[in-house]
Amino acid sequence: MKRKQLECLTSTFSNIKKLRVESIGIFTKDFFSIIDHKFSMLKHLQMGRTEKYYTGFFAKELLLFGVHFPFITKLDLYLTGITDDTLSQLISMLASLKKLYIHERKLNGEFLLTEMRKLTKLQLNVATLTNFNELSLPLVEELEIYTRKIDGYMGLAEKCYNLKRIIFSFDSCSDVIFDDFISNFPNVETLDFRCGVMRFNSTVLQSLGKLSHLRNLIYYGSHFKQNKFMTLNDGETNALSELIRRLHWVTNFEFNFSNISNKECFDNFVSDAKIIKCHRPYLSIKILKRGKMRDRSENSYCNGPWIIDVQK
Repeated sequence: MKRKQLECLTSTFSNIKKLRVESIGIFTKDFFSIIDHKFSMLKHLQMGRTEKYYTGFFAKELLLFGVHFPFITKLDLYLTGITDDTLSQLISMLASLKKLYIHERKLNGEFLLTEMRKLTKLQLNVATLTNFNELSLPLVEELEIYTRKIDGYMGLAEKCYNLKRIIFSFDSCSDVIFDDFISNFPNVETLDFRCGVMRFNSTVLQSLGKLSHLRNLIYYGSHFKQNKFMTLNDGETNALSELIRRLHWVTNFEFNFSNISNKECFDNFVSDAKIIKCHRPYLSIKILKRGKMRDRSENSYCNGPWIIDVQK
């Protein structure tokens, strides 16, 4: 964008509340001299990329957004290339920030600071999640976390009593990490999660059993395998069936699978769900199958998706 074009836009749209910046395209000092004091009503700032045109930001440029827009309440960062150190500085400059969305490939979570305690909504999509235990989020109501690797303790010193909705996806997660993480949110009402290869055992069931305010439970599993869910009573009881039985206060269950490795075991789970539903008419259970399901009796695969709405 040329200087005259930018000057025209800033004059015409000076009352905007949302601004997206993908690249600057002119000298940094010229850019900020033009937009300075032009967007006094701005509340939502997006900085990110498109695959075709993105040229990237230097650290000093990203920090200048904090200097010129310290009053924004929502910040989105999408593949800007920002480092943990620069992000820490930027967050500390935004005293009014309430909602933060971060989708960055290179971040390791070292930016998680006490300055984030004013946030009401936080979404993290990072390669590695570290320093989570140093977070303080007493006001957070919605939390989303997507990461391939967890490094460090997942328990918080201060529990998030205001949090009502959480979505998380961990590629690698043990039952102990799951328990440490879930225990931070005693009042959660909607839980939407995926935990890679984690087995559903008694520890996981006990962790979920602590969530007495939970009303909606949504689970995504890559494969429905016998050794992943038939973990109770020496492999005789399906943990998902037991989960529905125990969490009698939950009104909505949804289970998603991309592959069914054992059709007989899966069919037994569906039968269990239908029986439980008969005794709890208010209960909603949906089982979604996406991808392939193997029918061992015919040694063949059936394509999905299917939706089993267990309402009768």
